[in-house]
Amino acid sequence: MSLPLLPQPRRVRVSAGQYRVPPSGVVEFDAADGRLRRAVEALAGELGPAARAWSVVGAGEGRAETPAVRLTVQPGVTPAQGYRLAVAPTGVSVEGADADGLFYGIATLRQLLRPGDAAPGAPPALPVCTIEDWPDFPCRGVMLDVSRDKVPTLDTLCALADDLAAWKVNHIQLYMEHTFAFRNHGEVWAEASPYTAEDIRRLDAFCQERFIELAPNFNSFGHFGRWLKHPRYRPLAECPDGFRTAGGEWRDEPSTLDPRNPAVLNLLTELYAELLPNFTSRRFHVGCDETWELGQGRSREACAREGLDAVFLGFLEQLHRLVRGHGREMHYWGDMVWNHFPDRLDRLSRESVMVDWGYYRAYPFDDHGARLAAAGVPFWFAPGTSAWCTLLGCNEAGFGSNRSAALAGRRHGARGLLNTDWGDHGHWQYLPVSFIGFAAGAAMAWAEETNSDAAIADALDPHVFRDAAGTAGRAALALADTWQHVGRGITQAHWLDRILHGGLQQTLPAEITAESLAATAAHIEASLAALARSRMARPDAGLILDEFRNNARMALHACRLGQAIREGRQAMPAVRRGLEADMAAILDEHRRLWRARNREGGLADSARVFEQRLNAYRAATA
Repeated sequence: MSLPLLPQPRRVRVSAGQYRVPPSGVVEFDAADGRLRRAVEALAGELGPAARAWSVVGAGEGRAETPAVRLTVQPGVTPAQGYRLAVAPTGVSVEGADADGLFYGIATLRQLLRPGDAAPGAPPALPVCTIEDWPDFPCRGVMLDVSRDKVPTLDTLCALADDLAAWKVNHIQLYMEHTFAFRNHGEVWAEASPYTAEDIRRLDAFCQERFIELAPNFNSFGHFGRWLKHPRYRPLAECPDGFRTAGGEWRDEPSTLDPRNPAVLNLLTELYAELLPNFTSRRFHVGCDETWELGQGRSREACAREGLDAVFLGFLEQLHRLVRGHGREMHYWGDMVWNHFPDRLDRLSRESVMVDWGYYRAYPFDDHGARLAAAGVPFWFAPGTSAWCTLLGCNEAGFGSNRSAALAGRRHGARGLLNTDWGDHGHWQYLPVSFIGFAAGAAMAWAEETNSDAAIADALDPHVFRDAAGTAGRAALALADTWQHVGRGITQAHWLDRILHGGLQQTLPAEITAESLAATAAHIEASLAALARSRMARPDAGLILDEFRNNARMALHACRLGQAIREGRQAMPAVRRGLEADMAAILDEHRRLWRARNREGGLADSARVFEQRLNAYRAATA
């Protein structure tokens, strides 16, 4: 008998028999860690359908009857953060190696209580079983891009944190560029609907109750364009008048700070002092990825004289001193090291943590892990949901990057995994498109060996979409495979997104044909039909359906636009009118759905390309 759990535990032994949960009873728990009470009370609410049918008592408190469920901390029962769960015909016991482990044991018990195939209203019946479980990695994180372009509401973040905690994720980062309301810098965040200090403190407390560490992530070198575009900060730029990318593209707006300007450190000193006290975490991610124009402008002579590595690492060391002054461990992205001076690992700090990102299966996590371990450099790996710029997701990259990172991380001693979810080019993917990637990353970071792709797929309906019909998970998986139909030999999941961004005058690769786009549209329609048969028990079930439908509508629009271009019909008035009506509906629905989970800031940026497409269609038919 299989137990579709998320994550799938390390060791499961199922025996004959069941424990039929009575309508009332007592849950006894180790109350030494006050954070556990919320989880225990939630468990009690799921044990009995009637309000307060199950009572909760702390260990040693007086009680009138023998507890049917015992929850205790037993150091040594498993490795750290682990638990042992035993279901007998007479009751249930969960022993945690520590408070964290007991919390995760409770999470597994709550999953076992989900009705599955039981008749509606029937009392829960748990299989007699023993589960022993513990994680591969002490830190299992998710990073949310809240700067490009979505700033989720606190309700959205809290609901997601509840889901992630249930899947045993224990670390969340909010990637920020301009979305914190710094007191003296209102022009930077004026249109962004930023988080306030109070918002962060409230979210931090919410996460603590769910055994999640909320850590700050503020990009402090590259990706500073939201600041540098303003006159007050332009003098801090490496290339204040713009720069040329490695691919030869000219960009008018700077994005990277001048590492040799003392005013830069003064600004960051001020910002850190205001931001960091709102987080209880002792970790701080300072970013420093993609400093594209470094060495092209004000640091040109220094880079020529000392080397780009010396200039980059010198600035990184200055940031480290700032971060250490706040009693924090500094984390930073590793791409600049690997792209520009991979043979200088000896120069990296052993007190800071490199976070090495790679968002596809073939990323060289194994090679990098071996080299970092040999050099004694502490590191995390950062795979991704790989949902961004795909409209409907990408299982190959989402599952693949997380599995590669988990395998190599365990082999070479990574201290944590950080599953990233970005918002490049408009943040068009709605939150549920990333659910599969979140779930896959959580499962593999917990116990990669027991969480096959098939096991994760089996857990999607009961524990992610909560779908009694058993169709939502498979439909979402199918939608996330849509890119495979776009063209023979196409190896990237971004093509429908690119077609939507490219407009009427683009040139398509030969591999994308009218026939392949028609097949893609048929696949999307069939997947949507399956999704429509779902019976999700989540409170946001209707919203999830609407979000998948509008992302699918975007993908179908890209198919129609691509077919028109391939067949030379894009100038026909009837075609343009159809595209116009379709895009108008997409745009209206995008605005509505955005506001359902996110703050207003960023919506104008996200909608800009849709508006450009709509205006181009209208101009052509006028």
